[in-house]
Amino acid sequence: MQPEKELEAGTVIQRSTGWWRQTWVRAASVLLLIGVSIAGFNLAQQLFSAENLPQLVVRHIQKEPEMLGRQRPLGEMELMKVLTPMEFSLVAIPRDITAAAPCWIRKGRGMHLVVQGIHGPVTVLLMPGEHVPRAQNVAAVSLSGSLVPTEWGSMAVVSHAGDDVTPLLHSLQRDVRWKGMPASVSF
Repeated sequence: MQPEKELEAGTVIQRSTGWWRQTWVRAASVLLLIGVSIAGFNLAQQLFSAENLPQLVVRHIQKEPEMLGRQRPLGEMELMKVLTPMEFSLVAIPRDITAAAPCWIRKGRGMHLVVQGIHGPVTVLLMPGEHVPRAQNVAAVSLSGSLVPTEWGSMAVVSHAGDDVTPLLHSLQRDVRWKGMPASVSF
């Protein structure tokens, strides 16, 4: 074979080998991306499932400690100023609500209330669109309470000092109304 033809044949083989190598690298990259995406989706489903909502409630409360420090009860007008834009209303207003603010919950906007209990603050999270199949306990170091389903989502009532939250929980289940849109539509 002549040197020119030999050089030309080697170049063609090199191009062919390089093309296959690039194709395999691209295919492997796509498969890796798909695998990582599926793993990430599964992890997100586990972390943010309704079964893990009690842990989300605990983290949410721990991230907003400034809500617990307020001592002066809100007046009815102050409270309605916060509740009304979020389309919440209360048939009967619990005594000693010391803090009220809208907050982000996983599926949209919710409401964070703090009620002064006998022994300390009690946090109430109103969570539209966060549906749970049954009542669940919420427990962590120095926190105890309940997460319950409602017709519009769920509600958590959590004591910071060992108060029995059952009477407050029952009155809120009876008295809280929400007229908003589901989180999947808009907030």
